[in-house]
Amino acid sequence: MKKAFVSRKLIFSAFFAAIAGLFGLSSVYSQTPSQKKSLRIQIWSELDEIPGVFSEDGASDEGQAATPAVSANPAVESTSKTAQVTAAQTAAKELSGKKDAFVSSAEADKRMVELFRYSISRARQITPFLMQGMLEGWTFDYVPYDKTRQVKEIFEMGQVKPYDKLLNPITYRDPVPLEQEGKLLCWATCDRTPMQQLAYERWASIVHPKIQGRGRGRVEDGFEGIQNAVEEAVKEAVREYWRGQTKNKPKEIMGTVLLIQDPRIYISEGQYVVDLDFFLQTDRIILYSNY
Repeated sequence: MKKAFVSRKLIFSAFFAAIAGLFGLSSVYSQTPSQKKSLRIQIWSELDEIPGVFSEDGASDEGQAATPAVSANPAVESTSKTAQVTAAQTAAKELSGKKDAFVSSAEADKRMVELFRYSISRARQITPFLMQGMLEGWTFDYVPYDKTRQVKEIFEMGQVKPYDKLLNPITYRDPVPLEQEGKLLCWATCDRTPMQQLAYERWASIVHPKIQGRGRGRVEDGFEGIQNAVEEAVKEAVREYWRGQTKNKPKEIMGTVLLIQDPRIYISEGQYVVDLDFFLQTDRIILYSNY
């Protein structure tokens, strides 16, 4: 039993080393930093439904996540996410030629990394999007629904500026595969520049109220589903805040929100669900004219 435990520990150690190599991870554990100077959030991403099959172009930090290929083999299609992690461990043992011990090899590491390449690509896609919301915020333009005036609800969200990976490089740490949940967890960190620290101090003043919203997006839409969920959360947060601030429904509200605290993202009933907190800056309110 003790020998088997040591073997499993060695397998996972080599697995983490391989994943760290692809992720560009730091092995140094960091304590939770102050949001003023540094950001540290936990990111999770799904495991590829079809392990080992990826698009030909690959994926980069700013590129699109590789889309899993669709297999005509029902046996492959029904492969569970749990089996992917088990397959990585089994492959390592087979490639090492050992039954009860793991001997690291380039081929074994490559096989294990390939199994998680989709998850890593997705994490690298989600992280800059959320970090940008925490560093610079998102703009919004909201036209509330008005039945009496026959006005449809319109909501548009945009970025203040594109994410600059040279200005705010992201470090990924401590990858952990969750077999039963079919997820790959890791921590993502980045530092604010001195100017961004000053900007955060201004945001954190009492002038900017804290608001909270929840949004949903379809899982099958991938990264776009998360973006849609975040946009819905911003809309709900702005709408609920101004419902409590004014009796007369405004014609249009424009402003900016800054994402604060840890983003909470999970899956429920086939949808991404996000619970987010923001600081709110209202730049302009247009009221309906009174006659």
